[in-house]
Amino acid sequence: MSAVPASRPTSLPALDNTLGALYIGASLAMLLYGAICVQTFLYITSNRARSDRWWLKLLVLVIVVRTSSNAGLDTVQQGVIMAGMYRFLVSDFANPAALEEGGADSGVALTTYESSIIGVCSVLLMQLFFCWRIWKIGASSLNLWMRITFMAITVPLAFFNFASYIAMGVLGSQHRLQTSNSPGFSLAVKLAASSGMAFDVIVTLAMITSLHRVRSGIIRSDHVITLLTLFTVNTNLITTLLSVGSLVTFLVLPDATVYGGISFLIAKSYLNSFLAILNSRDYLREKLDPSMSIHEAQSSHPVFAEFNSTDTTTTQQMEESEPESALVNDSSTKV
Repeated sequence: MSAVPASRPTSLPALDNTLGALYIGASLAMLLYGAICVQTFLYITSNRARSDRWWLKLLVLVIVVRTSSNAGLDTVQQGVIMAGMYRFLVSDFANPAALEEGGADSGVALTTYESSIIGVCSVLLMQLFFCWRIWKIGASSLNLWMRITFMAITVPLAFFNFASYIAMGVLGSQHRLQTSNSPGFSLAVKLAASSGMAFDVIVTLAMITSLHRVRSGIIRSDHVITLLTLFTVNTNLITTLLSVGSLVTFLVLPDATVYGGISFLIAKSYLNSFLAILNSRDYLREKLDPSMSIHEAQSSHPVFAEFNSTDTTTTQQMEESEPESALVNDSSTKV
Protein backbone atom coordinates (compact mmCIF):
# COMPACT_ATOMS: atom_id res chain seq x y z
CA MET A 1 0.00 0.00 0.00
CA SER A 2 1.52 3.25 -1.14
CA ALA A 3 2.06 6.06 1.30
CA VAL A 4 0.12 9.27 0.86
CA PRO A 5 2.58 11.99 -0.10
CA ALA A 6 2.84 14.82 2.37
CA SER A 7 1.40 18.07 1.11
CA ARG A 8 3.80 20.90 0.58
CA PRO A 9 3.52 23.87 2.90
CA THR A 10 1.71 26.82 1.41
CA SER A 11 4.16 29.32 -0.04
CA LEU A 12 3.44 32.85 1.09
CA PRO A 13 5.09 36.06 -0.08
CA ALA A 14 6.84 38.35 2.38
CA LEU A 15 4.17 40.21 4.31
CA ASP A 16 6.26 42.46 6.56
CA ASN A 17 5.52 45.73 4.73
CA THR A 18 1.90 44.84 3.93
CA LEU A 19 0.01 42.82 6.54
CA GLY A 20 2.78 43.43 9.07
CA ALA A 21 2.44 47.20 8.72
CA LEU A 22 -1.35 47.00 8.94
CA TYR A 23 -1.14 44.79 12.03
CA ILE A 24 1.20 47.20 13.82
CA GLY A 25 -0.98 50.16 12.84
CA ALA A 26 -4.13 48.37 14.04
CA SER A 27 -2.47 47.54 17.37
CA LEU A 28 -1.39 51.15 17.94
CA ALA A 29 -4.86 52.33 16.91
CA MET A 30 -6.36 50.10 19.59
CA LEU A 31 -4.11 51.75 22.19
CA LEU A 32 -5.24 55.20 21.06
CA TYR A 33 -8.85 54.02 21.13
CA GLY A 34 -8.36 53.03 24.77
CA ALA A 35 -7.02 56.51 25.53
CA ILE A 36 -10.05 58.00 23.76
CA CYS A 37 -12.41 55.93 25.90
CA VAL A 38 -10.67 57.09 29.09
CA GLN A 39 -10.75 60.75 28.04
CA THR A 40 -14.40 60.44 27.04
CA PHE A 41 -15.26 58.97 30.45
CA LEU A 42 -13.44 61.83 32.19
CA TYR A 43 -15.38 64.34 30.12
CA ILE A 44 -18.90 62.93 30.44
CA THR A 45 -18.54 62.41 34.22
CA SER A 46 -17.36 65.96 34.84
CA ASN A 47 -19.44 68.89 36.03
CA ARG A 48 -17.86 70.97 33.28
CA ALA A 49 -19.60 68.86 30.64
CA ARG A 50 -22.97 69.86 32.10
CA SER A 51 -22.29 73.53 31.40
CA ASP A 52 -20.99 72.98 27.87
CA ARG A 53 -23.08 73.74 24.84
CA TRP A 54 -25.43 71.00 23.71
CA TRP A 55 -23.75 70.68 20.32
CA LEU A 56 -20.37 70.10 21.94
CA LYS A 57 -21.72 67.25 24.06
CA LEU A 58 -23.51 65.85 21.00
CA LEU A 59 -20.25 66.02 19.05
CA VAL A 60 -18.49 63.85 21.64
CA LEU A 61 -21.38 61.38 21.63
CA VAL A 62 -21.54 61.11 17.84
CA ILE A 63 -17.82 60.59 17.43
CA VAL A 64 -17.04 58.30 20.34
CA VAL A 65 -20.01 56.67 22.05
CA ARG A 66 -23.47 55.45 21.09
CA THR A 67 -26.38 57.67 20.12
CA SER A 68 -29.72 55.90 19.75
CA SER A 69 -28.89 52.57 18.08
CA ASN A 70 -25.78 53.65 16.17
CA ALA A 71 -22.23 53.32 17.42
CA GLY A 72 -19.96 56.34 17.47
CA LEU A 73 -17.85 57.02 14.39
CA ASP A 74 -14.56 56.21 16.09
CA THR A 75 -15.97 52.99 17.54
CA VAL A 76 -17.24 51.97 14.10
CA GLN A 77 -13.86 52.72 12.54
CA GLN A 78 -12.06 50.59 15.11
CA GLY A 79 -14.52 47.76 14.50
CA VAL A 80 -13.96 47.91 10.73
CA ILE A 81 -10.18 47.87 11.23
CA MET A 82 -10.39 44.78 13.41
CA ALA A 83 -12.83 43.09 10.99
CA GLY A 84 -10.35 43.56 8.16
CA MET A 85 -7.45 42.22 10.21
CA TYR A 86 -9.56 39.21 11.23
CA ARG A 87 -10.35 38.59 7.56
CA PHE A 88 -6.64 38.63 6.67
CA LEU A 89 -5.16 36.80 9.64
CA VAL A 90 -7.89 34.28 10.52
CA SER A 91 -10.48 33.72 7.79
CA ASP A 92 -7.93 33.79 4.96
CA PHE A 93 -4.99 32.46 6.92
CA ALA A 94 -2.32 30.88 4.66
CA ASN A 95 -4.38 31.74 1.58
CA PRO A 96 -2.15 33.69 -0.84
CA ALA A 97 -5.05 34.18 -3.26
CA ALA A 98 -6.82 36.36 -0.68
CA LEU A 99 -4.06 38.95 -1.01
CA GLU A 100 -5.04 39.48 -4.64
CA GLU A 101 -8.75 39.87 -3.99
CA GLY A 102 -10.32 43.27 -4.49
CA GLY A 103 -13.75 44.66 -3.93
CA ALA A 104 -15.60 46.37 -1.13
CA ASP A 105 -15.66 43.25 1.08
CA SER A 106 -12.00 42.34 0.65
CA GLY A 107 -9.64 42.42 3.60
CA VAL A 108 -7.56 45.31 2.31
CA ALA A 109 -10.68 47.39 1.59
CA LEU A 110 -12.13 46.75 5.05
CA THR A 111 -8.88 47.35 6.87
CA THR A 112 -7.54 50.40 5.09
CA TYR A 113 -9.88 52.20 2.76
CA GLU A 114 -13.34 51.72 4.24
CA SER A 115 -12.00 52.47 7.71
CA SER A 116 -10.39 55.64 6.33
CA ILE A 117 -13.76 56.81 4.95
CA ILE A 118 -15.32 56.39 8.40
CA GLY A 119 -12.32 57.94 10.13
CA VAL A 120 -12.23 61.02 7.92
CA CYS A 121 -15.81 61.84 8.98
CA SER A 122 -14.46 62.22 12.52
CA VAL A 123 -11.48 64.19 11.21
CA LEU A 124 -13.75 66.65 9.38
CA LEU A 125 -15.76 67.33 12.53
CA MET A 126 -12.56 67.85 14.53
CA GLN A 127 -11.08 70.17 11.92
CA LEU A 128 -14.25 72.27 11.83
CA PHE A 129 -14.11 72.45 15.63
CA PHE A 130 -10.52 73.73 15.43
CA CYS A 131 -11.65 76.34 12.88
CA TRP A 132 -14.41 77.49 15.23
CA ARG A 133 -11.87 77.61 18.07
CA ILE A 134 -9.62 79.93 16.07
CA TRP A 135 -12.60 82.19 15.36
CA LYS A 136 -13.54 82.42 19.05
CA ILE A 137 -10.03 82.82 20.43
CA GLY A 138 -9.06 85.27 17.70
CA ALA A 139 -11.94 87.56 18.70
CA SER A 140 -9.80 89.05 21.48
CA SER A 141 -6.53 89.30 19.54
CA LEU A 142 -7.09 89.34 15.76
CA ASN A 143 -8.96 91.88 13.69
CA LEU A 144 -12.01 90.78 11.76
CA TRP A 145 -10.25 90.53 8.40
CA MET A 146 -7.51 88.29 9.77
CA ARG A 147 -10.12 85.98 11.29
CA ILE A 148 -12.08 85.89 8.02
CA THR A 149 -8.87 85.14 6.11
CA PHE A 150 -8.01 82.23 8.37
CA MET A 151 -11.55 80.88 8.04
CA ALA A 152 -11.49 81.30 4.26
CA ILE A 153 -8.37 79.14 4.12
CA THR A 154 -8.93 76.51 6.79
CA VAL A 155 -12.61 75.65 6.24
CA PRO A 156 -12.30 74.89 2.49
CA LEU A 157 -9.05 73.06 3.23
CA ALA A 158 -10.84 70.85 5.75
CA PHE A 159 -13.50 69.91 3.19
CA PHE A 160 -10.84 69.36 0.52
CA ASN A 161 -9.01 67.00 2.87
CA PHE A 162 -12.31 65.20 3.50
CA ALA A 163 -13.00 64.85 -0.24
CA SER A 164 -9.47 63.56 -0.88
CA TYR A 165 -9.84 60.81 1.72
CA ILE A 166 -13.25 59.84 0.32
CA ALA A 167 -11.70 59.57 -3.16
CA MET A 168 -8.85 57.50 -1.73
CA GLY A 169 -11.32 55.16 -0.08
CA VAL A 170 -13.49 54.75 -3.18
CA LEU A 171 -10.57 54.20 -5.55
CA GLY A 172 -8.75 52.03 -3.04
CA SER A 173 -11.67 49.63 -2.60
CA GLN A 174 -10.55 47.93 -5.82
CA HIS A 175 -6.90 47.95 -4.83
CA ARG A 176 -5.01 44.69 -4.34
CA LEU A 177 -2.01 44.07 -2.12
CA GLN A 178 1.42 43.91 -3.75
CA THR A 179 0.18 45.45 -7.00
CA SER A 180 0.89 48.81 -8.60
CA ASN A 181 -1.32 51.73 -7.65
CA SER A 182 -3.54 53.42 -10.22
CA PRO A 183 -2.71 57.07 -11.07
CA GLY A 184 -6.00 58.29 -9.61
CA PHE A 185 -5.45 56.45 -6.33
CA SER A 186 -1.87 57.74 -6.03
CA LEU A 187 -3.06 61.31 -6.58
CA ALA A 188 -5.80 60.94 -3.96
CA VAL A 189 -3.34 59.67 -1.35
CA LYS A 190 -0.92 62.54 -2.02
CA LEU A 191 -3.67 65.16 -1.88
CA ALA A 192 -5.14 63.72 1.32
CA ALA A 193 -1.81 63.71 3.16
CA SER A 194 -0.71 67.11 1.81
CA SER A 195 -3.99 68.87 2.63
CA GLY A 196 -3.93 67.39 6.13
CA MET A 197 -0.42 68.73 6.71
CA ALA A 198 -1.36 72.16 5.34
CA PHE A 199 -4.42 72.37 7.59
CA ASP A 200 -2.45 71.49 10.73
CA VAL A 201 0.29 74.01 9.95
CA ILE A 202 -2.15 76.86 9.23
CA VAL A 203 -4.20 76.13 12.36
CA THR A 204 -1.03 76.07 14.46
CA LEU A 205 0.15 79.40 13.03
CA ALA A 206 -3.26 80.98 13.60
CA MET A 207 -3.41 79.79 17.21
CA ILE A 208 0.15 80.89 17.98
CA THR A 209 -0.53 84.32 16.46
CA SER A 210 -3.72 84.73 18.48
CA LEU A 211 -2.11 83.64 21.73
CA HIS A 212 0.99 85.79 21.24
CA ARG A 213 -1.10 88.92 20.75
CA VAL A 214 -2.92 88.59 24.09
CA ARG A 215 0.19 88.55 26.26
CA SER A 216 -0.33 91.16 28.97
CA GLY A 217 3.00 91.16 30.81
CA ILE A 218 1.40 89.62 33.91
CA ILE A 219 3.51 86.62 34.89
CA ARG A 220 0.64 84.31 35.80
CA SER A 221 -1.43 85.02 32.69
CA ASP A 222 1.61 84.88 30.41
CA HIS A 223 2.45 81.49 31.90
CA VAL A 224 -1.01 80.24 30.90
CA ILE A 225 -0.47 81.63 27.40
CA THR A 226 2.82 79.73 27.20
CA LEU A 227 1.09 76.52 28.28
CA LEU A 228 -1.63 77.02 25.67
CA THR A 229 0.97 77.66 22.98
CA LEU A 230 2.98 74.55 23.85
CA PHE A 231 -0.21 72.50 24.04
CA THR A 232 -1.32 73.73 20.60
CA VAL A 233 2.05 73.03 18.99
CA ASN A 234 2.37 69.57 20.53
CA THR A 235 -1.14 68.39 19.64
CA ASN A 236 -0.99 69.63 16.05
CA LEU A 237 2.57 68.35 15.67
CA ILE A 238 1.42 64.76 16.21
CA THR A 239 -1.15 64.83 13.41
CA THR A 240 1.27 66.71 11.14
CA LEU A 241 4.01 64.11 11.63
CA LEU A 242 1.54 61.30 10.98
CA SER A 243 0.48 62.94 7.70
CA VAL A 244 4.13 63.43 6.74
CA GLY A 245 4.89 59.81 7.59
CA SER A 246 1.93 58.59 5.54
CA LEU A 247 2.98 60.62 2.51
CA VAL A 248 6.68 59.72 2.72
CA THR A 249 6.07 55.99 3.12
CA PHE A 250 3.63 56.04 0.21
CA LEU A 251 6.18 57.76 -2.02
CA VAL A 252 9.07 55.53 -0.94
CA LEU A 253 7.11 52.24 -0.68
CA PRO A 254 4.19 52.66 -3.10
CA ASP A 255 3.47 48.92 -3.34
CA ALA A 256 3.46 48.43 0.44
CA THR A 257 0.76 49.42 2.92
CA VAL A 258 2.92 51.14 5.52
CA TYR A 259 1.00 54.34 4.80
CA GLY A 260 -2.21 52.47 5.61
CA GLY A 261 -0.95 51.47 9.04
CA ILE A 262 -0.04 55.10 9.75
CA SER A 263 -3.41 56.36 8.50
CA PHE A 264 -5.14 54.29 11.20
CA LEU A 265 -3.69 56.69 13.76
CA ILE A 266 -4.59 60.04 12.19
CA ALA A 267 -8.29 60.18 13.08
CA LYS A 268 -7.63 58.90 16.60
CA SER A 269 -4.88 61.48 17.14
CA TYR A 270 -7.30 64.26 16.13
CA LEU A 271 -9.90 62.95 18.54
CA ASN A 272 -7.42 62.58 21.40
CA SER A 273 -6.34 66.19 20.81
CA PHE A 274 -9.98 67.34 20.85
CA LEU A 275 -10.76 65.54 24.11
CA ALA A 276 -7.51 66.75 25.67
CA ILE A 277 -8.62 70.32 24.92
CA LEU A 278 -11.94 69.74 26.66
CA ASN A 279 -10.40 68.05 29.70
CA SER A 280 -7.55 70.54 30.18
CA ARG A 281 -9.69 73.67 30.50
CA ASP A 282 -10.05 73.59 34.26
CA TYR A 283 -6.35 72.88 34.76
CA LEU A 284 -5.60 76.05 32.79
CA ARG A 285 -8.25 77.99 34.70
CA GLU A 286 -6.67 76.91 37.98
CA LYS A 287 -3.31 78.17 36.74
CA LEU A 288 -4.95 81.49 35.92
CA ASP A 289 -7.02 81.65 39.14
CA PRO A 290 -5.46 79.69 42.06
CA SER A 291 -8.49 80.49 44.28
CA MET A 292 -10.28 77.71 42.39
CA SER A 293 -8.37 75.09 44.33
CA ILE A 294 -10.31 75.87 47.54
CA HIS A 295 -13.63 75.23 45.84
CA GLU A 296 -12.32 72.08 44.16
CA ALA A 297 -10.92 70.66 47.38
CA GLN A 298 -14.44 70.67 48.89
CA SER A 299 -15.93 68.70 46.01
CA SER A 300 -16.29 64.96 45.62
CA HIS A 301 -15.91 65.28 41.86
CA PRO A 302 -12.56 65.08 40.06
CA VAL A 303 -10.47 68.26 40.18
CA PHE A 304 -10.82 68.89 36.46
CA ALA A 305 -14.63 68.83 36.66
CA GLU A 306 -15.52 71.60 39.06
CA PHE A 307 -15.03 74.95 37.38
CA ASN A 308 -17.53 76.31 34.89
CA SER A 309 -17.88 79.55 33.02
CA THR A 310 -20.14 81.05 35.72
CA ASP A 311 -18.00 80.14 38.76
CA THR A 312 -18.22 82.90 41.36
CA THR A 313 -14.55 82.55 42.31
CA THR A 314 -13.55 84.37 39.14
CA THR A 315 -13.51 88.06 39.97
CA GLN A 316 -14.62 90.89 37.76
CA GLN A 317 -11.13 92.34 37.92
CA MET A 318 -9.62 89.20 36.39
CA GLU A 319 -12.21 89.16 33.63
CA GLU A 320 -11.38 92.77 32.75
CA SER A 321 -7.60 92.66 33.12
CA GLU A 322 -6.78 89.21 31.80
CA PRO A 323 -8.25 88.40 28.38
CA GLU A 324 -6.54 85.02 28.62
CA SER A 325 -9.41 83.79 30.79
CA ALA A 326 -11.66 84.16 27.78
CA LEU A 327 -9.27 82.00 25.80
CA VAL A 328 -9.58 79.18 28.28
CA ASN A 329 -13.37 79.44 28.41
CA ASP A 330 -14.06 80.17 24.75
CA SER A 331 -11.84 77.38 23.49
CA SER A 332 -14.78 75.01 23.72
CA THR A 333 -17.47 76.15 26.14
CA LYS A 334 -20.57 78.26 25.92
CA VAL A 335 -20.12 81.95 25.33
